[in-house]
Amino acid sequence: MKKLLRRVKRIADKVFGTKADEFFWRFRHIIHDRTWAESYVSREALEHSHRKFLFQVIERHAPLGKVLEIGCASAPNLIILSQKFPETEFQGIDISENAISVGKKYVKEHNIPNISLKAGNADSIKNFPDKSFDVVFTDAVMIYVGPEKIQAILKEMVRVAKKAIILVEWWSDKPYAYEADHWAYNWKKLFEEAGISNLKITRLTDDSWKGEWAKRGCIVEVKLI
Repeated sequence: MKKLLRRVKRIADKVFGTKADEFFWRFRHIIHDRTWAESYVSREALEHSHRKFLFQVIERHAPLGKVLEIGCASAPNLIILSQKFPETEFQGIDISENAISVGKKYVKEHNIPNISLKAGNADSIKNFPDKSFDVVFTDAVMIYVGPEKIQAILKEMVRVAKKAIILVEWWSDKPYAYEADHWAYNWKKLFEEAGISNLKITRLTDDSWKGEWAKRGCIVEVKLI
């Protein structure tokens, strides 16, 4: 079944672009894994090794007034960050209303006052004012955004972020590539096309994330000030 689903995904991604992955993630709890959103806030998921590397990069831009995560799922990153920065206002958007519902339930049950969650895809950031967040970040989200809309989303990130943009995504030496069912990009080239040259690329290793992520993963840190 998994092989069949992957085959279907490859075809759908190439025919429909980003819309195929948006459909999958919006309805993943129905068509693939009923409890995936709950699993993202399990102890094991919250302690995933890659998060400490992401948080180290975010922490470099403190003090933080407001932080936005695009594609937050049920908010595992924001849950941990809210403990590290109790005075910071964290906002998360995700295309899955189910994941947002699970995240809101967790936040309420654990009495976390500085997290707000809302359903919406990456395009939703066009509704935020200019420079409204100190840091905007993603964690394994842009791998589902096709080349037909990646540049538009990056430009919106640059518009709404004040201090930095931080991405945990896949790297490609080519302008872009479709590898292992995900999109990989040359982030240096993409941001230069958006008028940004002050960025640092750190490749992930087995210590941070095993498997395909150790081969293709990277943390992109874009400094805006």
